[in-house]
Amino acid sequence: MKLLKAAITLAIATTPCAAGQQSVYERANLGDGTKTCEEWLKDRSVPAARAEESSWVLGYLSARAAETPNLGKHIVVQNVAAAIDSICAANRGFDLRQATRILAIKLDLEPMPQ
Repeated sequence: MKLLKAAITLAIATTPCAAGQQSVYERANLGDGTKTCEEWLKDRSVPAARAEESSWVLGYLSARAAETPNLGKHIVVQNVAAAIDSICAANRGFDLRQATRILAIKLDLEPMPQ
């Protein structure tokens, strides 16, 4: 049931408001959220880029956690970058916002491994 709720929420959030318009999440994608997963994976070896992008991901998750109580309880900060690595490795064409949103939906449903 929770998975169905998450899938419906994701579908609604990414559905354009009218023909040819971007969804709310697409219009609000700023900063490092616009980088591709390919860039995220490449930047993992560049300390400054890694820190900046990881901060963006943690900020996104923090904002979502304010609206989703389970999410905040399920995050293990030290494991977030590795989780995004895994999502991005499987979805290199996604942008960082999409990968982070997938992680947020997963974390709403179950805790992150320690």
